[in-house]
Amino acid sequence: MSALDTELHRDVVAGLLSSGTSTPKPSRVRSLFGALVSLVILCGGLSLWGLGLSRTDPNRLSRFGLAASLDHWYFAGLAVLVVGFAWELSRRRRRMVILVLYVAAAIAVIHATIPLLYPAPEYSWAYKHIGVAEYFNQVGRITDPLDIYQNWPVFFAAVANVSALVGLHVLDFAAWAPVFFEAVSCLVVLAIFRVLSDDGRVAVLATMLFEIYISWIGQDYLSPQAFAYVLCFGVLLIAIRWLTPPEPAERKPTKPGRLRGAVASTRSWLRAGREAPPEVSRRARVFAVFAIVVIYAAIVAAHQLTPYVLLFDLVALAVFGFLRPRWLVLVMAAIAGGYLIPHYHLIAAEYGGIFSSFNLIQNAQGAAPGARGNAQYLSATTAHVLALLMWVPAALVIIANVKRPGRVLRVALLAFAPFAVLVTQRYGGEAIYRVYLFSAPWCAYLVADAFFRLKMRLAPRLLAALVMVGVTAALGVEALYGPFAYTVITTGDVAAANYFYSHAPKGATLVEADYNFPSLLTANSNDYHVEVLPADPLIGQVTLKASDIFRVTRYASVFPGPQYLVISTSMLNYAKYYSYPSGLLTLERELPQSLNWILVYRNADAVIYQLVP
Repeated sequence: MSALDTELHRDVVAGLLSSGTSTPKPSRVRSLFGALVSLVILCGGLSLWGLGLSRTDPNRLSRFGLAASLDHWYFAGLAVLVVGFAWELSRRRRRMVILVLYVAAAIAVIHATIPLLYPAPEYSWAYKHIGVAEYFNQVGRITDPLDIYQNWPVFFAAVANVSALVGLHVLDFAAWAPVFFEAVSCLVVLAIFRVLSDDGRVAVLATMLFEIYISWIGQDYLSPQAFAYVLCFGVLLIAIRWLTPPEPAERKPTKPGRLRGAVASTRSWLRAGREAPPEVSRRARVFAVFAIVVIYAAIVAAHQLTPYVLLFDLVALAVFGFLRPRWLVLVMAAIAGGYLIPHYHLIAAEYGGIFSSFNLIQNAQGAAPGARGNAQYLSATTAHVLALLMWVPAALVIIANVKRPGRVLRVALLAFAPFAVLVTQRYGGEAIYRVYLFSAPWCAYLVADAFFRLKMRLAPRLLAALVMVGVTAALGVEALYGPFAYTVITTGDVAAANYFYSHAPKGATLVEADYNFPSLLTANSNDYHVEVLPADPLIGQVTLKASDIFRVTRYASVFPGPQYLVISTSMLNYAKYYSYPSGLLTLERELPQSLNWILVYRNADAVIYQLVP
């Protein structure tokens, strides 16, 4: 075992098993009784959650999303878990293992609910990733130099290898990707927080807040960005633990001068309150540099934007003296640039290039269609409030430490350095989500650290923890489940898509009556054309009405090969959620009477028609 592995194993084990507190130990019997109470509350919360799922009808989905459709026992279980976590967190003799179990339970309750009720993977755009992974599974190599997914192949190759290893189709485990990615992210983040703080309470509370903060963002499905996000935390863990340089001795300017004196004074101010890092052997540092280079190369070849957000973080650390050797960021920039240059034409075609927009306000806008009804406004407002509850308290903590900025400077840099992305790039509306994801763990740590530095008695601390975790959990659940009415994909939709790709002749065109259909989910999907009926003003300029079957027929007839038209439950849910296209139900009723279309497939959730030549 290498020196790096030995130190990582020792740090993680010590962090997970230690209580992280110096308070006096109560009696052993009282401590065991308190731990037993916490475990009983934990089991009770999970039991109520399970009862709530068993009493929820997945076929009765409210327009206000899954949160409005879940049985009340689900929320009772979530509330019990919040109470149990606050109770264990506030006890004098808390146990880290139990606190970690509460975080795991929160991940299960928030993210396992959807795949347990709806077996098909959520989000229609996730299915194209399934198709690429299956293609890699069958072909085993890159064949299309113009396919942006094949040219960033690491994630798809990894998923294909996992699929082959376990003997399962990617579709069989894709729905559980959010649970996996959330769990792994929280585990690595917890290890980082244990390096940053000697108090285990801070680490676990920050991890719980981090999980709640990012729960709604919807970037944890089976995707390259979720894969790269986890690897980024691995890089940051190594950099923070093994590449933080020791504090240099204070030196006076060799020559008098106002500028030199100002620089020395600024350095002294920035270092005020900074804690000395643990000693690291030279051999461990060499292994750390090598590990970061290897992991970063994988990130660069997995996702188009994530490596640059991570690079901003590490550059900020290097500039302010939290990362050595500094030349490491130059090596990483060379890796990113060396991979980007031969693939830049794909980035330019897909996203307009790296420097595609210098409009900070526009770049900060998301990719979701605009809200038009109460359901959309509720979900959007909830997400905005949660973002404010993350960024505003973190900024206030930084301001409160202005006299001793060294204590929070490193975390503050990591929390706000990702905003640099918004200066030059919108990334199809996803740039702000990247910023949010990379900012979330460090904002959570700032809030948790400040919380435990406040002098409070046991009862007020318990109440404050209960309110803080409870409010953020409620907002996170609503922001995640609210849009579910249009992101849900049914098993019938998946069956219809599989039928098309297995029965339609090569070169055929599938016209989707609206967005939100699981197309491109098979290895041979590149042999077909997929078009979406241009009838939704929320997406683009309207060229026809969905209710005008004559114009729909003429639109479909211009595409190559046999033409097919699909209407599904997921599309109708999407149209109902956004109130567009309004004529979709009319089109569904008129198609069976049309002489231009013949029915070729039907199930409970989808119908496919073929255009008569």
